[in-house]
Formats: sequence, C-alpha cells, structure tokens
Amino acid sequence: MNLIPSDYHNWLPSRLFEKDGALFLEWTYLCDVRFDMPFFDESLAKCRTQNSMKGSDEKKIRITPIDFLSDVAQTVDAIEPSLFIFHTSRCGSTLTTQVLTIDSRNIVFPEYVIVDSILRSTINNKPVSVEKRKEWLNDLIKIMGHKRFPTEERLIIKLDSWHFIYYNLFRELYPKLPLAIFYREPEAILRSNNKQWGMQFIPELVSPSLFGIELNISSTFSLNGYANLVLQSMYAIIFTIARTDNNSLLLDYSNGIEENLRRLTEILHIDHLFLQRKDVRERLKFHSKRPETKFTEEEHHEQRFANEETIRIWEQVSA
Repeated sequence: MNLIPSDYHNWLPSRLFEKDGALFLEWTYLCDVRFDMPFFDESLAKCRTQNSMKGSDEKKIRITPIDFLSDVAQTVDAIEPSLFIFHTSRCGSTLTTQVLTIDSRNIVFPEYVIVDSILRSTINNKPVSVEKRKEWLNDLIKIMGHKRFPTEERLIIKLDSWHFIYYNLFRELYPKLPLAIFYREPEAILRSNNKQWGMQFIPELVSPSLFGIELNISSTFSLNGYANLVLQSMYAIIFTIARTDNNSLLLDYSNGIEENLRRLTEILHIDHLFLQRKDVRERLKFHSKRPETKFTEEEHHEQRFANEETIRIWEQVSA
C-alpha cells in the first residue's frame, strides 16, 4: 500500500480498530466543514453526509496503520494547542466550547473519539504502552491542529470527562499548556445524570478500574452510588491539580457561564468584545447539546443524590 502523507491533509481519523494484532485507523474526508457541533462525532457525521452527497470515489473512507499518523503529522502546517479542557459532567463545558466555535480563529475539538481511543487502546486485550500512546497522541494532536482555513490560529481541545485520569500523560506531553477545569457541585451533577446517565457513570462503557474503583458484584449495585465513587475520584484529582499546577484554571459552574467564558478569553487572548457579539449572546440562550432548544434551569426537589464523602471531597476543591 503506497501511502502519501500529503494526501491526508484534509482528512481525520474517525475510527480506531484492531485486526490481526495490529491497530488501524479509518479516515474521513473533511470537505469544507467547520467544526461547530456540540460533539465532534456530529461534525464528522456532517463530513460523511457531504461526502455521500458528492459521490466522489476518491473521498471514500480510507484505512491506514495507526503508525501512519507520524507520517502525516510531519507534513501538516500545525497550530500548537492553546488549551485543554477537562470537565466533570453537566458543568457548562459544552456550551463554552459551542461559544468558542463562533470565533473563526478557533479550531475546537469537543470530545474527539480518537483521542479517547488512543488513550484506552489495547492490543490482544492488553493496554498499549504509555510511551506508544503518547507518541500516537502527539502525532494526532498535530494533525488536529492542521490549518485548514486562513483565519485559524488557536487549537482548543475538550477532553472526555474521564480523562482526568490521564492528566499526568497530558502534562508530560505539554508541561506548560494552560488547562481549564470545569466542575460543579455533586448534587446538581447527580440529579441531572439520574435523568440521563453520561457514559462515564456506566461501568460497562468506561471501566471502573480507570477510576481506581473495585466493584463488589456480590453486593447490591446502585448506579447512583457508583456515580458518587466516580465523582469522588474526579474531585480528588482536581484537588491535586489545583494545589500543584500553576497553569491550571478552575472554573466552577456557580460562577456563571459568562464569567467562566470571560476568564477563558483572557488566557486565550480573545478580545473581550467577543462576548458582546450578537451571535454569542444568542447562543448563550440555548441548550448546550440541543442548540435549537431554549435553556431552562432544572427544577430542584427533595431527593438527595450526593453522599457525605462526595460532598466532603468537593468542598475541599471549592474551599
């Protein structure tokens, strides 16, 4: 297979899979699509839709070995990352990235599945070495920062909520890069998730071992109880980062979305007038994940979801 790296400058990996003891990537052609959807898989879906409408054979799915990332990364005009966003759940990070996509100078990747696929990659059910994952991730981020439009000058990457556990890996790759950490008080997070659970709280989707949790299958299982353990793990990591990392910015949901955006625009060197733009003001009125739906605060009720230990660790973070 004769692969030419420069032929992949407007492509991105969209799936990682294992075959015969090796890892491969499926690539999707990006057309002229800007990444402006709440989650990156939705932007990739737009690309695939455009590809199918155009019906061009040369823009069909491509498959390469994962190590081909390095070849492509060496040939792209890459923008260095400006910010990594870590977050708990239901904490305003999705709406924040939605607002940041409005600025055409920003390339925004909200929860790009290939980042997670590399971080959790296995071969023959054994985790890939940390060094190999770091190598692939570094190459992938260079490709993510490829300048596709003339105005682009910043690369903003929002990670998945369970990626707190990979904090040290990201710091080894980018020791001084600003990190934004979005969080919220546990009662509100759990109340919202009890209506619709995020995958980080479902042990069949994200392994409990990642959070250092050992499930006792002989005892009665409570999804809300398990979610408390996950939040405890997240809050503990946030507490450590806050004490030791001078390049981290903690953003509490209780500050209000506009205040958190203001702080982000400062570290991203975005003009403060950006937040007064009509399209920004309009986007802030709507739901983060459903841009066509007006946002309304959730109703409060008497049932309690957060246990004492979860609240205790969260209070340490907020102190």
